[in-house]
Amino acid sequence: MKIIANPHFFSNLVLCFFCIFILWKRSKDQRLYNFLLLGVFILCIFLTALTDMLAFLGLTALANSYRFFNVSAMVLGPVCLVSVTWSLIRHKPASGLQFWTSVSLGILLLTSLYWYQVSYLGIIIQSFCILLVMLISILGLAARQKSALYLIIAMVLYALIAKAGKIPLPMVPKDMEHYLLTLTLVSIGKAFNTEFRYIF
Repeated sequence: MKIIANPHFFSNLVLCFFCIFILWKRSKDQRLYNFLLLGVFILCIFLTALTDMLAFLGLTALANSYRFFNVSAMVLGPVCLVSVTWSLIRHKPASGLQFWTSVSLGILLLTSLYWYQVSYLGIIIQSFCILLVMLISILGLAARQKSALYLIIAMVLYALIAKAGKIPLPMVPKDMEHYLLTLTLVSIGKAFNTEFRYIF
């Protein structure tokens, strides 16, 4: 019970729960490749939170796995998010070619970062992907798509993660990141749930 009450453990637990909930509840009606692309994005976040939680429980052997999944969540996941956002805003399901191209590009970038030992550059790729999703969402907003509005809110929250340490709240920055990421996932899930709805 003391472990669950720990703020760091609890924030990871909340993030893991919402990863599963969003993927199961909000995305189950999506077309196959849309679901898979969104699934890769959420899975990267889920595995990062899970390994962090297990490492906190004493499984220190997972420290390297945590670092790998953390970089994956900044590179592979966002690349897939850009791809599925493009399909969502166009109201056209992603194709198999689009899925495999997106995943291959993400894996290529991830492998390159590790090969050249510059994994810290993952934050740049993540920021670029956030910008692309915002630009795509603006196209949807011009067409009065409600999903585009939720995506913009999600990306604002996603971008705020980098500034979590400067938010004046009595909370550890890492825990703040987890809660902001949870809100990001909720907004993304809402975007996919309102694909064919309009603002007015």
